[in-house]
Amino acid sequence: MRHRRVTDKVLEFDKNYIRDLMNAPSTNAEQLRTIKTALRSVIEEELSDRQRQIIEMHYFQGMNNTQIARALHLNPSTVGRTRKRAEHNIYRTLRFFFHL
Repeated sequence: MRHRRVTDKVLEFDKNYIRDLMNAPSTNAEQLRTIKTALRSVIEEELSDRQRQIIEMHYFQGMNNTQIARALHLNPSTVGRTRKRAEHNIYRTLRFFFHL
């Protein structure tokens, strides 16, 4: 439960900060930076270690499920399921911030 309380505080701070930024007059580049910052925050704060590792390997290193599975000694279907859960968590949290 400790994680949940910390997460709620982080989300409340981030929610207010991001809403203020989104409502301020800005350029597309500033909004893109805001979204990237929020995405990085969600990846670091809301995902499990394994989910974070798989997301970083897939999206930032360009590895496919089979390559990730070999590197982590997992079954490719486990990698796929874990990645889908992580993507759902990312979407759910960003939807909270940006009303997607």
